[in-house]
Amino acid sequence: MTLQKALVAGVLSLLLTASQASSGGFQLDRSRVLFEEGKTSVSFGVSNHYDAPALAKASVMNFDGTPSTAFASSPSIFQIPPKSTSQAQVVLLEQLPQDRESVFWLRVTTILANGNKAEQGNTIEFALAQRIKLFYRPKGLDEKCSGAAEQIRWEPTKTGIKAVNPSKVSMSLVNLKSSAKTFPIKDIVLPLSEKEWKLDVKPRDIVSFSYIDELGNHVEVPLNQK
Repeated sequence: MTLQKALVAGVLSLLLTASQASSGGFQLDRSRVLFEEGKTSVSFGVSNHYDAPALAKASVMNFDGTPSTAFASSPSIFQIPPKSTSQAQVVLLEQLPQDRESVFWLRVTTILANGNKAEQGNTIEFALAQRIKLFYRPKGLDEKCSGAAEQIRWEPTKTGIKAVNPSKVSMSLVNLKSSAKTFPIKDIVLPLSEKEWKLDVKPRDIVSFSYIDELGNHVEVPLNQK
């Protein structure tokens, strides 16, 4: 099909962050994917709210943005009819570490055909790339985000502040608050690691921080300062 060939041939270079699309023209059915050990696949849906057909390409990337060999999307390329939702699956291909949670990205690129010109070769109108976090959690890992949040330590650095995560699950942080200001950070601290930000705040001045739990909820954690 012309539209599919266009995608495979490199139409990804046409990616645009069109406000119309990002406001709901194409929509994933979740904000994150939790893949628990024991499952062979996890489904996700992509909705097309336009009157023209669309094509989607899904892939899994490592947290550093390189292609992953641990997961694949099945199918990797699929059609989405007008005003419809199509389903695909994330499939596990390799064994992953059992002593901690692993984090990846699910990337979905959707390409809209111009409905008025569809019969003349499915002219590409625009494309939109979205990505959400994919978490792989081993079966023996019963630690939850709520417990991990209690273990987060905030320490000073030469240029700002860092969060130390001694737990075995990742922490998706949203912001931290001092008595005078809220600092948006929107970053993730991987298991058994730390993350630094160049912020003008000292650990003793932090009154709370917020993170995103397994269900996608924002949870605020007050800090008891001595």
